[in-house]
Amino acid sequence: MIYTDSDQPNMWLAAVDFSEGRFYEPRYYGQAYNTNMEALFAVPLLWLNVPVYYALPVVTHLIALFPLFFIGLYLYAKKRVWNAAIILGLSLCFPLGNDMLSSLPRGFVTGLFFIGFFVTSMLEPRKLSFVFINTLLAVLAFFASPNTLLVSAPFLFFLF
Repeated sequence: MIYTDSDQPNMWLAAVDFSEGRFYEPRYYGQAYNTNMEALFAVPLLWLNVPVYYALPVVTHLIALFPLFFIGLYLYAKKRVWNAAIILGLSLCFPLGNDMLSSLPRGFVTGLFFIGFFVTSMLEPRKLSFVFINTLLAVLAFFASPNTLLVSAPFLFFLF
């Protein structure tokens, strides 16, 4: 790794601490904007002896791509094959800059993780269990990244 920013060592330390069972108070690592969800999800890779500077970008990529894959698979399961193909095809259209951004462990990737589940309520708005779960996920997404309010507020307005 040639270049790194100031966030990466904090995330690496959090991942190593989590893998060793040490969980400190929120914002212990000096980042008032980050939940360290990537570090928590990287723990199984660290247990498999994957170096932390590889484990975190891999997990961050998976977290960033999860909403697209979940939406695509859900649409496919609902027999909306063309819609699923369009959603999954979107990931092929992203520029290289998006790949670079989604591989850097940062707080904004984690908020979008929760947004992918909204498709369930969009397709079945009368199913109250989906509405309840997605409302809770919208609240969690807000705590993970307040920017998700730009997506979750119109979504909740649509539902209610």
